[in-house]
Amino acid sequence: LERPSRKGPRALPEGKTFWVSGYTPNYLKMWVALDETEAQDARNRIVSVRHVEVISDAAAGEASFIGVFQ
Repeated sequence: LERPSRKGPRALPEGKTFWVSGYTPNYLKMWVALDETEAQDARNRIVSVRHVEVISDAAAGEASFIGVFQ
């Protein structure tokens, strides 16, 4: 996971304050929304995430996953 940020692929879900992004083992981008407590030690970690949605950025020519911690 990379550094928590308030900027992400869309508005934050209710109860969440940060987005973190990272990559799957096969280099697919993953975004996860976190609350204040979860974000405190979310940097430079390997975590288990379940994807819940695929999003695309046509202008950038890329797709990403939105996920939640397992």
